[in-house]
Amino acid sequence: MLQAKANQDNQLFQQLRIDGKATRKSLTDTLKAFATYATDQGSKGAAGRFTRYPKW
Repeated sequence: MLQAKANQDNQLFQQLRIDGKATRKSLTDTLKAFATYATDQGSKGAAGRFTRYPKW
């Protein structure tokens, strides 16, 4: 019984981890696109902001 609970918890953890990675990738892809857009518009500090936003 204890092993079954541990396996269930591990499977839940693994699924949450996979979902979290997908969410994080989506966020960083969006921020990268924004930094590229800002740079194309003449911003000189967009690349620095790209590295700071994900830390929030």
